[in-house]
This record gives sequence, C-alpha cells and structure tokens, in this order.
Amino acid sequence: MYLILTFLIPLLLASIDQFVTSLDELSFSEDSYYFVQYHRKLFTKQTGKQLTMHNTSLHHILIVDDNQDSRYYMNSSFRELQWDDNIKLIESASRMLQYLEALAHTATSPTLILLNSNLQLISCEEVMTHLKNHSRFRNIPIIVYSSDMNEAQSSKLQALGALSCLKKQDGKSESKKLAEYIKQLTINHSN
Repeated sequence: MYLILTFLIPLLLASIDQFVTSLDELSFSEDSYYFVQYHRKLFTKQTGKQLTMHNTSLHHILIVDDNQDSRYYMNSSFRELQWDDNIKLIESASRMLQYLEALAHTATSPTLILLNSNLQLISCEEVMTHLKNHSRFRNIPIIVYSSDMNEAQSSKLQALGALSCLKKQDGKSESKKLAEYIKQLTINHSN
C-alpha cells in the first residue's frame, strides 16, 4: 500500500500543478498559495525532484480589470500573439494586492501589470502608490488603460510611475492591436 501511495501522490501532485497553472482565471487566496507551496515541498521531499513553477516563466502578466469582456479580449489577444506564458486575470484591485502580497514571499513577480484605471473600491492612484512604495514591486512595468483615458489623468498616472496610459479598445480586433502595442512597449522598456 505504501509503495502505491508513494507512486500515486507525486502523480496526483503533478496533475494538480498542471491543472492549477492551466486555468485562465483563478480566484486567488493566500490559503491556496500556501496549500500549493506545501505540496510542492512534499513532492520534492518524497521524490528528490522539483515541480516546475509555471509562474516563473518569461511573461508573467497580470490583467486587472473589473470588466469580464475586457479581461477575455486582452487574454485572447496575448494568446494569439503567443505572449501568454502565464497570464493571471484578476477582477479587482484588492484581489491583485492580495495576490502580490502572497508573491512577496517568493522569488516570483509579474513582468507586466495591465491595470484598468476605473476599478471599484480602490482607486488606480492608490494602487499605483502602493506598488511604487513597495520595494519588491516598484520596478514592475504598469500600463494603465481605460475607455475614458484623458491627458490630465494620463499625466497624473505617469507621474505616479505608470509606464504608459492607453485608451481601452472594444472588441477582439481592436484589443489585439492594443495587445501588440503593449507587447512592443514592454519589450522596448525591458531593453
């Protein structure tokens, strides 16, 4: 029985790891983060092998937008551009901050945050200030987008540290153009 369990547990954990990293949208909680970390360590201890961390990929992108259609279009667009190693779709600023706080205890950080400026409860300015004051997250490029982005708002957000402020596009073809521009902007910024 022990031999069967020793064989099955690593397979089960590898399957869980694959399943968790393949989801497009997670309702993330700190408890689930620690649960996954515990089982990764258990797998390593039992097998002597490391489970790969999907979120250490080259492009760890957070799309933070309370509009489900916008999240879907941007995610689809990044996938079409094959720039989708690890995209997390997050529906609120508070969930994003929870996610990032849990990441603060790991070696992983996003390579880009795409942030809607019209989020509920916590303003975009508050989020920007929080991230830029956090030593771990201050260098993450943040691109803010909104359907009603104006010059004054753009200037204010760039002064707070936004890499760029863009007008949100509706529809799949327009979102793909925006995603192409964001990809190029991010690549240019990292060089």
